[in-house]
Formats: sequence, structure tokens, C-alpha cells
Amino acid sequence: MKVWFRSYVCAMCGNRFGGRDAYVTYKRSCICRNCEKKLVRVKGKSCFECRGYIGYIIAPFYYTEPYRELFLKFKFFGDTAAGHMLGVMTAEYFRQCGSFDMFDFMTVVPLSRERFNKRGYNQSQLLAEYVSEAVGLRIENVLIKPEDRPPQSLLSGYEKTLNVAGAFELTRDVCGKSILVFDDISTTGKTLGECALVLKKGGAERVGGAVCARMGQKTELPVHLRLQ
Repeated sequence: MKVWFRSYVCAMCGNRFGGRDAYVTYKRSCICRNCEKKLVRVKGKSCFECRGYIGYIIAPFYYTEPYRELFLKFKFFGDTAAGHMLGVMTAEYFRQCGSFDMFDFMTVVPLSRERFNKRGYNQSQLLAEYVSEAVGLRIENVLIKPEDRPPQSLLSGYEKTLNVAGAFELTRDVCGKSILVFDDISTTGKTLGECALVLKKGGAERVGGAVCARMGQKTELPVHLRLQ
């Protein structure tokens, strides 16, 4: 008797394959085993110590191909299948990380109103919702970005520092709170660091960072972002 298997389309390469070859399959999307093998995961300790107001940044993946391609499809082209896979894989990692009881809540790096209206969504917010559900840590958006500024990806290191300086504002009291700041990716850590600065000035006791991916392992890391 011939057995028919459901056919899937990989969110990364776009190829169609049988269900037996799927690495992760969910209601809306999946990736094939071939693409899954190409993802560069952070091995060993994935908690990167930082200098300044943010204590550390946790990242499950390196921002290299093909992860980068999947991310860009979601961030700039509204590819919901790609976004779903990013959220699922990130949530799976953080679910295995252990307890997040040290934090009172998670907050997300905000977009300016202009950028949000143009894109239609905050990609970091959508990804954070997967993690929030996985680890049982609620999201409270206590930061806003009053004015639009150039994308960090278009700037040099020093320009990035100037670009995020004073970019965020606090919307309510966070005195004595322990907060996990979530962003999509981290290349230099400057955006997360600026968010942490605002939270610390607002009285936050502890601030940690979490992202889906960080600068690739083959790229030189900034001095302030190093392995523990």
C-alpha cells in the first residue's frame, strides 16, 4: 500500500519536501533539515557579559547566513512564515534556559511611531511574544521612542552610539524592578545598552538583555561584548 506524506515548503530555502524531512513543523511554517543544519547556534555559554548598564545579553543564534536571510524576510518583507520560525526557534531555546524568576517582566525595544506605521508591526514585539509564552514572563512595554532616527544597520560604530543616545524614554515608574529587555538582534549592544540606561535611571534594580541572534562568530566582536 502506498503511503502519502504531507508536503511542506521550507521557510528558509523555499523548497518543497516531505514531512519526514522537516526539522520543525507547525501549523503555518517549517524548515527542512538541510537548512536547520546550516544555522549557527551559540555553543556553550550563550550569556555574553557587557560593560555598562546592561548586565548581559543572551542569544541562541549567531547572525550569519542563512539565519540573516530568514530574519530579513521577516523584518523588511513581512514574511510571516519566516517570523513564525524565528519566534518558535527562539522560544524553544529560552524554554530550555531555565528559570526567569529573577525578572519581574520583559520589555521590548520600541519603534518610533513613524517607523511602526511604515512597517506595520514591531518585529521585536512579535518575537518577544513567543518567548513570553514559552517562559511565562509577561511583557510590559515601559519604553517609547518619541522620534524616528536612522536605522542602526546603516551607521558606523561611533555613529550608532550617537544615534541611540537619548532615543528612548520611560513611560512609568520601574523603581526596584528587575527587567529583561528584548530585541531582535544585537550587533554592538548599543541599543540594548541605551534602553538599560533609561531603565536604570528610572530606578530599575537589574537589567538583562535577550535577543534572537547576535553578531556572527566570524565577525570581530566589540570590546564591550565578550564571552564570559
